[in-house]
Amino acid sequence: MKAGVKYGIGLTVAVGAIAALWFFMNSIQSPREKIKENGVHIDVENLGFYTKNGRIAGKVYRPTDDTLHRYPAVIWSHGLGENTAKLDEYLRAIASEGYVAYAFDFRGGSASSKSTGLTTKEMSVKTEMEDLKDVLEHMKDLRYIDRRNIYLAGDSQGGLVSALVAISESRSVKGLILLYPAFNIPDDGRARYPRNRDIPDSTVVAGTTVGSAYYKDIRNLNPYKKLSRFGGDVLIIHGEADTMVPLSVSETLAGSFPSATLKTIPGTGHGFSGTARKTAISHIREFLDNQ
Repeated sequence: MKAGVKYGIGLTVAVGAIAALWFFMNSIQSPREKIKENGVHIDVENLGFYTKNGRIAGKVYRPTDDTLHRYPAVIWSHGLGENTAKLDEYLRAIASEGYVAYAFDFRGGSASSKSTGLTTKEMSVKTEMEDLKDVLEHMKDLRYIDRRNIYLAGDSQGGLVSALVAISESRSVKGLILLYPAFNIPDDGRARYPRNRDIPDSTVVAGTTVGSAYYKDIRNLNPYKKLSRFGGDVLIIHGEADTMVPLSVSETLAGSFPSATLKTIPGTGHGFSGTARKTAISHIREFLDNQ
């Protein structure tokens, strides 16, 4: 065998091995857990992958199906200081509607985040947008995802991040689900620290220690500026008694998106539990059914 041929074969094998390793590194899954929700069989498994910035850890819920069927998908972004642990009920409901549901931990999004690459003192709305964009690109390449039908969802800060990414990646995002979206974060930051030099090296926000990057990155951010550019359907759910993110924030949002529906829950504050969560889930089901 000629040396050139041997070299070519060797190179092909090497490239194949690297490709296989890359696929493995970027599709870290655990054994499936099988559950049943609303009469629908669902597979649940951990799904993580590596990016240039670190490792993203998450969990995927999808209708049980051994065919090559592609499903619409919902990617959920959690709020500040939280992780995917409290999202199970939402993800189950979404998957039972015939969607793939994926939630992940932001790098530095909380002290208990399973994603790596940042601490809470290095995290900001900007880094969370980068994480969500990486997740969006990864999900588009999964064999069971209909890349033309991907929705973003998020609660509180995760709602702000989801909306900002939907605007910048509008060709890849079909619609939005926002729960008490914290669009007041930039204004609150400017009110708290009027001058850039006033921003401390670290401070505690909603029980989470953040660094100066958190406020510096949002200093000149106007999150309402380009909302009219997003043409997809938007569902906004907000508690009428929310004191952390006032209802007026979502009322402004509902009037800024070209196609938005605002659902309010009386007597409910920031974060949904119990009856309020069930009500929110019923609104989400209705929204997804109509898509």
